Amino acid sequence: MAETILVVDDEKREAEMMALFLKKKGFVVYVAYSGIAALVNVKQYRPEVVVMDIKMPGMSGSECLPQIKNNFQTTEVVMATAVGDTETAIGCMKAGAFGYLLKPINLEALYDEIGRALEHRALVIKVEDYQKNLEKMVGERTAEITQLNQRLKENFLTSVRMLISLLETYDAYIGSHLRRVAQLAGEMARGMKLPPKDVSAIELAGLLHDVGTVALPPRLRTANFSELTPDEITTVKQHPVLAQSIMENSEELALSAQFVRRHLEHLDGTGFPDGIKDAQIPVGARILAVANTYDELVFRRRFTNEALATEADKTSFAVSRIEKLAGKSLDGTLTGFLTDAVERIRLRAINATVVGIDSLKPGMKLAEDVKTAEGLLLLSKGFQISSKHVDELRRYLERRLIGGKFYVQK
Repeated sequence: MAETILVVDDEKREAEMMALFLKKKGFVVYVAYSGIAALVNVKQYRPEVVVMDIKMPGMSGSECLPQIKNNFQTTEVVMATAVGDTETAIGCMKAGAFGYLLKPINLEALYDEIGRALEHRALVIKVEDYQKNLEKMVGERTAEITQLNQRLKENFLTSVRMLISLLETYDAYIGSHLRRVAQLAGEMARGMKLPPKDVSAIELAGLLHDVGTVALPPRLRTANFSELTPDEITTVKQHPVLAQSIMENSEELALSAQFVRRHLEHLDGTGFPDGIKDAQIPVGARILAVANTYDELVFRRRFTNEALATEADKTSFAVSRIEKLAGKSLDGTLTGFLTDAVERIRLRAINATVVGIDSLKPGMKLAEDVKTAEGLLLLSKGFQISSKHVDELRRYLERRLIGGKFYVQK
């Protein structure tokens, strides 16, 4: 049986274009031109998916959405928004919308989003059915429930990634920054042997820690406090609070939201937004603070005018600055976990591993150049080691002319 879709848009031409396209795709389609009409149609036709414009006269899409979700929980709602409506779109996601599309609508993107919404709806219904009969099914269905919940988690993570992609339409830097901070913070947490639940929460916090900046004017997102007025500084200091308010209504993001609110607090109490200090700042927020500071130092480069030629120089500079902040704004006990995490990420990127001189064997290929302490090139990247080279490198090492780590291809 064909699924039912309700298209809601006060622009009749836009609504009819979407309806015609979806009918050709095999859906049963109804059209409403206002929020009030949408509520009537949802009650009458019980559509599986509603595609609804946010900006409409009378009852807007954002006002109509909670009424639909409160009364018809299994109806998925996809909101349509103009590029300038990011904050409203985020509010709609908090209120229960499955996803959003940018206007003008790309019809193929609409079709794909409806497909994801239908899959999500089917999974939610199936999980709810399983949970109602859990006692009866626990023995035979545990594996299937786990798989379904994993797919729901993947859908949730897809929505998070889509939100980051939307943020990138405002600031090309922010998306890559969020992904790098999430990766680095997660790697640090794993190095500290934190529980998997905490690692996941820290990674999600990294992905979303700057989501509150979407409400800031572009100039305030990148300026140093020395360039701002007192009122502007007060505004900027509220962005972790806004981020928490966006995240905290999602069960999956509850712990991450706490880390995000506190990731700009300082150990000495001079941070924001709450001015807490020391043990009041959770470990997840401390990790996020170090990872965020490192990425700002290496990639945004707005804290220094120094010309740093290599990645190693940038890493050394960032770590030295973080060490200077230890005990003041940042937790100095995390520096070792930071450098280890940076190294593991770098090795994965070049598909390499580190070996000592005793593990260096003939036939191995170098993943990086071998140089003396003065920078003299001994063996170049890609060179295949022979037993003769191992002996020569051992002599250099005994004379302390080179370091004891060698990067070889896996």
